[in-house]
Amino acid sequence: MIPIDGRILIICESPSFLAKALSEKLSELDLTTTTEPANPLRLRDTVLGYNLYILFPNALSSLMQTCVDIVQNAALRHNHKIIAVGEPDILAQLEQKIPGELILGLYARPLDMDTVLSNITQYNRFPGMFENDYTKRILVIDDDVSYLRTVREWLKDDYRIQMASGAVQAIRYLTSNGADLILLDYEMPVTNGSQVIEMLRQDPELCSIPIMVLTGHQDKSVVMEVVNLRPVDYLLKSIGKDELLNKINRFFAGR
Repeated sequence: MIPIDGRILIICESPSFLAKALSEKLSELDLTTTTEPANPLRLRDTVLGYNLYILFPNALSSLMQTCVDIVQNAALRHNHKIIAVGEPDILAQLEQKIPGELILGLYARPLDMDTVLSNITQYNRFPGMFENDYTKRILVIDDDVSYLRTVREWLKDDYRIQMASGAVQAIRYLTSNGADLILLDYEMPVTNGSQVIEMLRQDPELCSIPIMVLTGHQDKSVVMEVVNLRPVDYLLKSIGKDELLNKINRFFAGR
């Protein structure tokens, strides 16, 4: 296997003098760089050969957003990092989209080249300095984006958190990445929690992933429906941060 430490992939939404200058500076530091356009089809074949990804988005076109998804999934699977260089509003969008543990840096133009080079050099020489001690990956599935973000903020310091707003997105993510635990909203409008569980249990590669069900209702009928699905736990969405974290910690400790 070709070693990937020190191999950096630069992805540009359009030709960029700044990206070219950064690539030349990195080459002077004996770091191998490759520059690619925002082409998802090409990127899928090359993305795994690098340990650092540098994005130069302009306006987050649909092609660039797909490239971000590809890079994010690769970084998540292999615990690699992402840098983005762009306008502040675009960086703010990326900060919402990319899990914080994957971000090595977000740099607004005009770029402070020395700071970026120093950060990249330190990352490649001492990668352990930048690694979070995450051993468990949790997928949170909920159609309420606000609640997704709240749960992510609660858990992100202790676990690797990924979010999905519906069944299709969740299945696509799990097929590529897997998870150690799923937190699943029971009341979703298109495909509800019961249907999601059925879909997962019919898939031989996903059926063993433990599921905690979240619901906003305490009705006896709803409780019985959830219990009959045999999740590892049943939680009310009114649960607070500390109680949720304690339940998850105890669950993993017990396994």
